[in-house]
Amino acid sequence: MEFFIRNSLDMTLVLCYSIIRLGGLLGIRDDSFSLKKKRRIDVHAIGRVCVWISMLFCVYALLVSSIFPLNSKKTSLEGNWVDSNGEVTSLDIFRDCENPTSVFYTFDEITENKSIMFRSRNIFIDVYVNGRLVQSDDKNVFPLFGSSYGSKWNNIFLEKSQEPVTIEIKGWACFSNSKGIVTNFYIAPSDEIFTVVAKDHLFAFILNAFWELFGIILLLLYVFLHKYYKLGKDFLYLSLGTLLCAQWCNAEINMWQFFLGNSEFFHFIGYLSLITIPIPFGLLGINRLKGKWKKIAQIYTVFAEIAFIVTFALNVTGILEFHYTVKVEHVLLYCMVPLSVKVVQGYTQGDHIKKYKKLINLILILLLCFIVAGLARYSLGYLADYDTYLRTSLFLFLLLMIVCQFLGINSVFVKGMEAEFLHDMAIRDFLTKFYNRAGYAEHETEYEERRIKNKPLGVIQFDINDLKKVNDIQGHEKGDELICLASSGIYQSFGKTGRCYRMGGDEFLVILPGEDPAGDYEAGIDKLEEYCKYANNVEDRTFDLKIAHGFALLESGEDIAHALARADENMYENKRNMKGPGATIR
Repeated sequence: MEFFIRNSLDMTLVLCYSIIRLGGLLGIRDDSFSLKKKRRIDVHAIGRVCVWISMLFCVYALLVSSIFPLNSKKTSLEGNWVDSNGEVTSLDIFRDCENPTSVFYTFDEITENKSIMFRSRNIFIDVYVNGRLVQSDDKNVFPLFGSSYGSKWNNIFLEKSQEPVTIEIKGWACFSNSKGIVTNFYIAPSDEIFTVVAKDHLFAFILNAFWELFGIILLLLYVFLHKYYKLGKDFLYLSLGTLLCAQWCNAEINMWQFFLGNSEFFHFIGYLSLITIPIPFGLLGINRLKGKWKKIAQIYTVFAEIAFIVTFALNVTGILEFHYTVKVEHVLLYCMVPLSVKVVQGYTQGDHIKKYKKLINLILILLLCFIVAGLARYSLGYLADYDTYLRTSLFLFLLLMIVCQFLGINSVFVKGMEAEFLHDMAIRDFLTKFYNRAGYAEHETEYEERRIKNKPLGVIQFDINDLKKVNDIQGHEKGDELICLASSGIYQSFGKTGRCYRMGGDEFLVILPGEDPAGDYEAGIDKLEEYCKYANNVEDRTFDLKIAHGFALLESGEDIAHALARADENMYENKRNMKGPGATIR
């Protein structure tokens, strides 16, 4: 089977077969490429086939690399340790090592240059090779970071040797109540050790890095949405909670320490995130919950804030480190679980999400089991794997709340769009899409502000000549055609420099708020006259397009109504000139 998978000829056949099958699915037949039949080549379909083939073979390559991995010379060193008396022991001995404790491991020989890499937590480590000290932790940690490096990766180089080589690991706890951990032992050729360790932890690292990036993106989205859509605080608190949880879990999986070092810094960031996590979730509960649960959320948030202030102050001043107060945060995290469940259930009360309520409740039960199991293992000192429970459950829990939040936002946006659509219909003329009198009334405050500030403002009154005559003789359908033709000309002439209104049957208004309304008026009228000439030269048109117009520039101290009246007078004067002496003006 392996030979078949790796054989290049078979791979070519698989590739050709995939093209044929995908081509059939996408509607590409063999005659699509026939030049004799002059069929057009569907480049879009071919492109889709190429993309699908690329994606399929990426998955295929991943499966092959997982089923048939490259041979790695990694060796596990979790067993076969002895203590100073030569008795078999395990690395769990460091869980209770108030006094310096040593364990030993002997290799019969080392056939090539190798490296040992392992992780230590809350414990100082000295490493000896054949009695020679090769690594020693500095016991003087910077006061801000406390008495421990937190989780630290140790890398020991072993030279090729045909003689037995004995490794001694000597450790003692950093804290009086600490359970030290020495775990994740790897031994491999020196040029492979980093790849081996990174591969084993890569998925968890990518997942946590994704969530941290996702939290940052959510915060940026909140900044944008809050500014333009007046979004509530729920989204902010959920974003902060996501970011803090991601920072905590990132510090716990130790891969940032692996890549960058600075274990004490990430140790500090992990604790700081941990004591901050309850606060945004408490604030989210205050925003979302009602009645007695809202009061519970308020009390919880007050306790979380007090705990943060006190523990942070004690650590920074050096009186008491985070490590000794972390039990308080464990209690707050336990209390956060039912509060968060009520928050999620609160999201399910909306009509937009009720149909998902049973599924959400089922997921909540499963997640609660994982969260409780993870917190219990953390509290009992099983620090090697507790984060797997918490990381999976907590992020799924966050994802559940984020989905609920987005569904709620979507519902609000849909309702807002419907309201905006109805509002737009109310202030616009159905036939011409110009603003109507209601639209002008809505904008009148804006124009009044310009008048008060003595900013330039011009008004133009328009009237369509002979609209009534067209309606009476040719019918209202032709009258509507004349109105639409006139409104199109007005918009093409003044749409970029002003705001257009249809104030009545044949009456139009344009407001010019630019810096040079008179110049905008002259340029627009030239365009409108050209438009009318072109429209009147169209064959088979049964009416002439003639638009009377009058302009007035708002003078200092003049109200807008008076300027509109002057523009109206100028429009009627233009109308008389267009119709000639003795004509009836309507």
